[in-house]
Amino acid sequence: MALKDDLLKNCDDIATAVWSPRDGRMVPDVDTVALTAGAVAIDGSVMYADLANSTGLVDSCKIEFAAQVTRVFLYVAAQLIKHTGGAVRSFDGDRVMGVFLGVSHADSAAKAAFMLRAARDEAILPTLRKKWSLDESSWKFNYGAGLDTSSITVIKAGVRGDNDLIWLGSCANHAATLSGRRTPGYATYATERFFSATSYKRNADGTPTWARSADNACVMSNAYISL
Repeated sequence: MALKDDLLKNCDDIATAVWSPRDGRMVPDVDTVALTAGAVAIDGSVMYADLANSTGLVDSCKIEFAAQVTRVFLYVAAQLIKHTGGAVRSFDGDRVMGVFLGVSHADSAAKAAFMLRAARDEAILPTLRKKWSLDESSWKFNYGAGLDTSSITVIKAGVRGDNDLIWLGSCANHAATLSGRRTPGYATYATERFFSATSYKRNADGTPTWARSADNACVMSNAYISL
């Protein structure tokens, strides 16, 4: 069969397949969602943790340094997602996505973000400073954590043997976008609906946990929960 005919046939199979969604109680993985017509509907929160200026990192620094920074950051972020009850479901270059379900999924996601803020000072930077002179580098470590909550429909896309889960829901898109924000003094960015859903409203000293961004596009926080 010619390539064009093969593509047309399989596209038609996908487009005409009987939609077969189901409600999910657990975060799905690639083995639990059907490739052609399956879908899993869940309600939850998403956290994206994104390493800042990774292009500048690989362009201006030794590749060994770039590799270690990326590995340390993604390891710590993924471990904190799991530690707070989330599931790691996507690595995309220099960022990782965590999905949180359950009654207090927004609080779990916020806790992961606030622990990541602490981990920057308590684990990530101390580890890197053991080998590298970070203060002398033109590249400076920074990151952003984006948070949102909504209903999510999970599908599997690709070809047999080479496929992955796709997270269709506004919270996944907004969390990914917010993780790319960089405002001095803030590490965590969330939507208004996430702010409404989480019980984290004030820090231990009574000060507000969140502040509104200058463009009113999100709320921001530099809150931390020590490791």
